[in-house]
Amino acid sequence: MWLEGVSIWPNLAIRLVGVLVIMYFSNYFYFKLRYHKRIISRVYFPDSIEQKNLADKSKKELNPQMFFITNIWQSYLNATSPVKLTLAIFLFATLALVITFFIFQHFGQVNFPYRGGIVLGIHYALLWLQYIFLWGLVFWFYFEAIACINFINAANDSHCEWPVKVLDELESDTGISKTYLDRYTQFQVIAQVTEFVGRLIYLPFGMMLIILLERSKIIDQLGVPFSLILIFLTIAVISLYLMYKMRVSAEKARDNILKFYMLKSRKIEFSKEKDDIAEIQINRVIRLINNTQMGIYASVHHQPFAAALLIPFGGMGGMQIIENLFGIQ
Repeated sequence: MWLEGVSIWPNLAIRLVGVLVIMYFSNYFYFKLRYHKRIISRVYFPDSIEQKNLADKSKKELNPQMFFITNIWQSYLNATSPVKLTLAIFLFATLALVITFFIFQHFGQVNFPYRGGIVLGIHYALLWLQYIFLWGLVFWFYFEAIACINFINAANDSHCEWPVKVLDELESDTGISKTYLDRYTQFQVIAQVTEFVGRLIYLPFGMMLIILLERSKIIDQLGVPFSLILIFLTIAVISLYLMYKMRVSAEKARDNILKFYMLKSRKIEFSKEKDDIAEIQINRVIRLINNTQMGIYASVHHQPFAAALLIPFGGMGGMQIIENLFGIQ
């Protein structure tokens, strides 16, 4: 009984190891993202949080603009809190699993050779475990990306003032007077928030690679049914659309910030008492913004989505999908 279906064990072993690997990386990304958010809170929002506490005690607003950006950041943190995310991911992933079941029913089952009841039971357990993880990772990225987009849009719609400590640090790093660093600080926060959120796209595409690998000619030549291709394409479209929306929001914010600095530079240039030092510093800020290659502002071929697409579709996995779509043997 224990040797039942021994020929298919490598396939089951790869699937189990694959799930464990994805669990490890999900855990790694989760704690890395939490650490990243704590660093941003500590670096960019220290005094504003203290000031808000003082204002709450005295029942009066000391600096409404500072509260506004703090509230935007706090709303982002609340929207991506573990409790809210877990509940939302569970509900949406459950719905997606139901839809996945119907897709398998109508567009082709994921075939698997019968090697006894025990092996078949393990197969179904691993199958649904894989899709629980796959949809869970998709919706984790989805909710993090939506919260990030909302944060960018809210910050873009306001002029934000920053704690003096933050501007002093940035002045020391850039050599530019803090008088001209309010909007640049806003730009830096957007770049840093998007930097790690964008990397979450690797996780669902990594899970897709494992599913394709277990069905490849190298392992068992089980083929890729149309139902699986349909699910993968749906996930790819959702993920790429989210990255596109994040990029559009971030570029709109950058354009507004650059417009602000360019108008300021023009005013100085055509003023009667021209301030050459101020003009030089503002132009330096403009160059820093234009030269930033961080987070969502990195060039397209350095974006996480480009590498993520290559994980399942760039080599053998892509060829396997093409062969199954067009019936190539």
